[in-house]
Amino acid sequence: MNFYDSIAKEYDLLCKEEQLKKLSIIRNNISIENNTELLDVGCGTGISSDFNCFVVGADSSIKLLKQNRNLRKVLCRASSFQR
Repeated sequence: MNFYDSIAKEYDLLCKEEQLKKLSIIRNNISIENNTELLDVGCGTGISSDFNCFVVGADSSIKLLKQNRNLRKVLCRASSFQR
């Protein structure tokens, strides 16, 4: 089972403050207009994707995506690797 699936019920309680800080940093440093298109990799429940533009959220946890308010969601894994 995906770790985030296992904590999905408590995710917002555990991570909401941190996600809101990230959202504030993004809003303060990036100009986002109504016609902007965003990809939120690791979107979780969508706290950090709260923008008035086209947002697609991607996450590896189906349970977090089900809680996500964003209607455009992709179930996937995004990770880095070294050769």
